Amino acid sequence: MSCSPAACETRHFWAGLTEASYNKNPAAGFGNAVVFSIHHSHRTSPPLHLRRTASIFLVARMKLERLHEYILITVVILAGSVFALYAGSKVGAGDSAKVGAVIFAFAVALLLIRYKMRAWVWIPLFWPIASKVGFLPGELPVRDLVIIVLFGAFLVFKALKISKIKPVYEWVDLVLVFNILYLLSVFIRNPVGTESMGSEKVGGRGYFEVIFALLAYWVIQRVRIDDRTATRLPIIMVAGTLFTTVLQFMADHFPFSAQLIGKVLPEYAATDTQGSLNTQPDAELERQQYLAGAGSAIFQLLCARYLPTTLFNPLYIGRFLLAVMSVQFIFLSGHRIGIFYIGFVFFMALYFRKGIATVIMGLALVIPLLALLITLQSTVLPLPFAAQRALCFLPGKWDQAAVADAKNSSEWRYEMWRIALTTDKYIVNKWLGDGFGFTRRQLEEMVSASTESQENFMIVGDFHSGPVSAIRYVGYVGLVLFVILLASIARCAWKLIIASRDTPFYCLALFIGLPAIYHLGGFLFVMGGYQNDLPQAIFNTAMLQMTSFSLARFKESARGAGRKTMAASLSFSRRPSLPRMELPTVR
Repeated sequence: MSCSPAACETRHFWAGLTEASYNKNPAAGFGNAVVFSIHHSHRTSPPLHLRRTASIFLVARMKLERLHEYILITVVILAGSVFALYAGSKVGAGDSAKVGAVIFAFAVALLLIRYKMRAWVWIPLFWPIASKVGFLPGELPVRDLVIIVLFGAFLVFKALKISKIKPVYEWVDLVLVFNILYLLSVFIRNPVGTESMGSEKVGGRGYFEVIFALLAYWVIQRVRIDDRTATRLPIIMVAGTLFTTVLQFMADHFPFSAQLIGKVLPEYAATDTQGSLNTQPDAELERQQYLAGAGSAIFQLLCARYLPTTLFNPLYIGRFLLAVMSVQFIFLSGHRIGIFYIGFVFFMALYFRKGIATVIMGLALVIPLLALLITLQSTVLPLPFAAQRALCFLPGKWDQAAVADAKNSSEWRYEMWRIALTTDKYIVNKWLGDGFGFTRRQLEEMVSASTESQENFMIVGDFHSGPVSAIRYVGYVGLVLFVILLASIARCAWKLIIASRDTPFYCLALFIGLPAIYHLGGFLFVMGGYQNDLPQAIFNTAMLQMTSFSLARFKESARGAGRKTMAASLSFSRRPSLPRMELPTVR
C-alpha cells in the first residue's frame, strides 16, 4: 500500500523509536529513530532539516562512559554565554573595569592550568613590582596579588597530589620562626589596623607585607628546579626590575605616556626624580633614583655570570657595554649606596671565583680606572651633578654644591637618629618596640605637612637606618633577633655558593647569595628599614633553601648517572662458549 512521503517518514520514525535500544537508553532509541527514518524514507539524499536533526541526536547515542568528553565543551559554552551577557551589561553601563578584571582573572587561570607548578617563578619575577593595579579594586600591590593567586593554586595542587614535595627545614628556618613569633607578640601588645578598618592606630601594612612574604616562603619551599631553570632564573628576576625602570623612564621622559601608565600601575606614573636637599634652584640637582635598581640588578647579573675582571675589557663587547651602562645608571641615580653595593658585589664575586689573589688584581684594575675618572672630571670632562654627588666621598675636585648636598643628606639622617634614640617622642618603648603603625592624630599631622618633611619620616619610622628602624618597631630585643636571622641567611648563602661551584647552579647561587651576604652589613652600617628588610629576608631565606635543596637533588641524580655510566663501562659480555667437540670413535 502506497503512502505519501510525509506519512512514510512518520511511520519509519516511530518504527525506529520502538527499537530495543529505546528500552535500554531512551536517548539512544530516539537517535536510532531519526537514523532509521532517514535511512528508509530517503535512499539517496535526505532533506536538510532531517540531516540537522540527525546530527543533533546522534550525539545522544554516545555511551555514558564518554560523557566526560563533552562536559568541558558544554561548560565552556555556558560560561562564555553568561560572560557575554555580563560583559554586555557592564560595558553598556560604562563599568568596563570589572569586565577587564574578569578577563584578567580568566587569563591567569588558563596560565595556571598550563604551567601548574612552574608558575611559581611569577613570585621572583613580580617581587620588585610594588605598585597596585589601577583597573583592579583594592590597594594590594602586584606582587601581593601574585602571591595570593599562587598560594591558592598550590593549595589546590597539594590537594590534587600534583605537589608532592615535602619542605625541609633547617636552622635558619627556626631563627625565622623566632622572629615571627616575637613580631606577633609586638602586635598583641600594640594592636593596629588600617585606615579603611577605622582603627584608632593605623598604618599596619607592615604586618600584611610580612604575611604575604610568609605565603611566598610557603610556596617556594615546595618547589625544586632543574639545571635549565637555574640558569634562567637570574634573568627572570632581573626582568621585573627592568620593567619598573622602563615604566618610570617613560613617565619621566614622555609625559604623554604617564596617563596610560597611571591607569595600569599608578605608582610608576609619577616620576621618581628627586631633588636634593640643597635649596639652590638648579636643574642639575635632580637625581633619577629609579635607575639605581636597574643598574644594581644588571651589574649583579653580570658578576654572577662572568668573571668580574672581564666586564671592563672591551674585547668582550657585550658584557663591557652592559657593565658601563649599569655603572652609568648608578651615577645618574646619585646614590652613594649604589657605589658601595656594586663594589661589594664585584670583589666578592672575584673572591668566590678565583680567590684572594684575584681580588688584589681587581683592586689593581679598579683603582687606576677611578683615578682616571676623577682626573678627567677635574679637567676636561665634568661629570653630571648626580654622579659627582655619588662619588664625592672619594678624594678629588668636586662641585661644591654636590659635596654640600651629600653632607646635608648625612646630617639630616644623623639628626633623625639622635632625636629618635634620645627622646620618647617617636619611640616610646625602646626595649620591646612600638610595632608598626601610628595614631590618627599623627596621620593628620603627616597629611598637613610636606611630603618630604623630616617629621613624616620619623612618624612612620623611616629613619634611613636599619638598627634605628628596628628599635622603633621591635625594640632592642627584636633587633638582636633580626641580626641573628640576617647572619644565619648570610651563612647559608656562603655555603651555597661554595657548594654550587662547577655546577649549573653557580650563577644562581652567586646572584641570590651575594645580596644575602651584603644584607647583613648593609642593614647595620649603610642603610636599611626593618619594615622592608624583614619581608626581603623571608624571601631570601626561601630562595636560598629552594636552591640548596635543588642543588642537592641535582648532585644526587648526577652521581646516580655516573654510577650507571661506570657500571656500563666496566661491564663486559660473557665469553661465548666454545663449540662442543666430539672425539672421533676409534675402532
